[in-house]
Amino acid sequence: MIGGSGLNGIPGSSSINGQSTIGGHYIESSVVQVDECMLRPGLCGGGACIDTPDGYECQCYPGYVRKKNYPPGGGASYQTCEDINECNQGFCQGGTCVNAPGSFTCTCPPGFDVSSDGKLCIDHDECSQNGMCANGMCINMDGSFKCQCKPGFVLSPTGHACTDVDECYENPLICLNGRCDNTIGSYRCACQPGYSPSPDGGFCVDLDECAAGSDRFTGARQCSNLACA
Repeated sequence: MIGGSGLNGIPGSSSINGQSTIGGHYIESSVVQVDECMLRPGLCGGGACIDTPDGYECQCYPGYVRKKNYPPGGGASYQTCEDINECNQGFCQGGTCVNAPGSFTCTCPPGFDVSSDGKLCIDHDECSQNGMCANGMCINMDGSFKCQCKPGFVLSPTGHACTDVDECYENPLICLNGRCDNTIGSYRCACQPGYSPSPDGGFCVDLDECAAGSDRFTGARQCSNLACA
């Protein structure tokens, strides 16, 4: 509608000597229904322009908010839809928030994933992946994880698994008086003749054949146990 301050706050409209103008062009002073939305495409910016009997109304899209603005040179106010900066609302905690027109994105550091609603950085449970910390126990941590290895295993260079310890290589004196055979997670001693594995299996001890009670050593014979040279 035509009024003394222009056409319902349409940017670019004004009143000269009681005559309304738009873009410098005079409009008849009789009462006229003007479709501001058709007259100024994109009037609402990030929203849909709805023509009304009293002017127009902006229905903003998600990620935009309706604002009332005033022309720099004065005049009637007009409304438009402006982008909401979601990064100022505390989103993407623990990560980096990047604002975009009508939206935003979260960039999360290693060990974190973007939540299903895209608003947060949440811990990634590495232990849920198959094969993590083989031969050990996977312990999830905030943004990371660690492997707790079983006895006989050490952490691999990548830190993602536990590898077997070669006890025979690590300790050359192991299985004294015998041969050390490495096994997965352990080892065993193959003793020389005349020796037997110790109770803990860690080395070879002299086998006392006399104490074994062999019936070969009876009567006047005397048994003397000797260590093998």
